[in-house]
This record gives sequence, C-alpha cells and structure tokens, in this order.
Amino acid sequence: MGLIGLSGPITNLLIACFIALIIRFLPVLSPEWLYVGLIKGMQINVVLALFNLIPIPPLDGSRVLSAILPNNYATALESLEKYGMLIIIFLLLFPSPFFSLQALIAQASNFILTLLLPPSLAFI
Repeated sequence: MGLIGLSGPITNLLIACFIALIIRFLPVLSPEWLYVGLIKGMQINVVLALFNLIPIPPLDGSRVLSAILPNNYATALESLEKYGMLIIIFLLLFPSPFFSLQALIAQASNFILTLLLPPSLAFI
C-alpha cells in the first residue's frame, strides 16, 4: 500500500523534471509566455506532489506512513480518514504562528524548483 501511495507524488515530480528538461533545451529566442507556462506547470506539479505527501488521510502521505508504522499506530492513523479533509482545510485556512502548512509547502516547492530550474529562470 505504501508504494501505491508513493506513485502519485513520484509521477508529479517526474512530470516536473520532464518539464525542466524541456525548459533547458528550449531555444534562446523562445517566447516568454512559453517559459512562464512551463514554469507554472512545474510549480503546479511540485506543489501537488508535496501536498499529496502530507500524512493526513485520505492523502497519499498517510498511506506511506501507515506502511511504515506499527499496526496499532497505522490503525489509529487510518481512523482519522473521515475527519482528514476537515483537518487539511483547517490547517490551510487557519495557519498558526508556529506552523503554517502553506508556508511549509511554499518553502519546499521553492527549494525543489531552484534545483530543477537553470539560475537564469529561477525567479520568473
């Protein structure tokens, strides 16, 4: 079950890497809208991968975590599934000064994007 849970985020990251390769081999005189569109596509895929890895049911991160945890903890985590979307919405809409899900995803995605993009396009 854990490997199946990883398939979605890995696919998103592979798509982002494929788009990064396209950007690296685009001709220099390509229109700016093409670069911006490709970079936005990369950003969307990276954010989807990171969001999907959050270990709250029904997201894929909970399935990966359940495969790693002992059975009693995995069962407790899976029992949160009926409240999972409410927890996620609450974390997104009401960030605390100590923890912000939006900021965590933004920082992680910016890090991944700086690894994938050439330095000249890192801030488009």
